[in-house]
Amino acid sequence: MAMAQAGARRVVGVDFSARMVADAQQRAETLGVANVAFCQGTAERTGLPSGCAVRRHRLPELRRTYADAQELRDDLLARTGRSILHELDDAELALLAQRICVEVDQRPAGAPIREVDHWTMWVAQASGGVPTG
Repeated sequence: MAMAQAGARRVVGVDFSARMVADAQQRAETLGVANVAFCQGTAERTGLPSGCAVRRHRLPELRRTYADAQELRDDLLARTGRSILHELDDAELALLAQRICVEVDQRPAGAPIREVDHWTMWVAQASGGVPTG
């Protein structure tokens, strides 16, 4: 949404999770952002017109730093801001959180627990030179 608010003519958000698409649509409506659309799909199947030139930008973002594994576990179980976790049932999520916390507990004593999101931003431009996203 930041790109749409910054003046992009049109922004298309793609996520594999139907729930995340619905949440993003609701947020755009709440913010009054009209030049953005959301669809369920993958990076390979976006629905963009054929012939678009697409550039990929990878962006790491520090999502959060946790004091300990329990704080991380609580955040995972709350499914906060993670679309893939909405695809798991509660039992699957509990197993995943347990496994992640076991791995995290192997870190050196006192080392911070940093969760980094790795985003991929795709910028498409129509073959006629008019940006599409």
